[in-house]
Amino acid sequence: MSLLHLEYRLAPEHPLPAAVDDTLAFYRALLRDGISSSRLIIMGDSAGGGLTLLTVQALLARHLPIPRAIITMSPWTDFSSS
Repeated sequence: MSLLHLEYRLAPEHPLPAAVDDTLAFYRALLRDGISSSRLIIMGDSAGGGLTLLTVQALLARHLPIPRAIITMSPWTDFSSS
């Protein structure tokens, strides 16, 4: 088993969709390297949990294979802070 940690660009210097673009590029590189999506799990905590959800939405919108599972811990899903 391997664990890969992605350093993605952060707001406010790099607003969305920069972080999503970074995760998609990383995910696509894994697929190009022959790693099956069925062997991948995307996980994120807090803002990373929200990024995990946004990444899967982007994968679906682009008709790319989705990972075996996702794990979100306390994801930010409402940025209005209300």
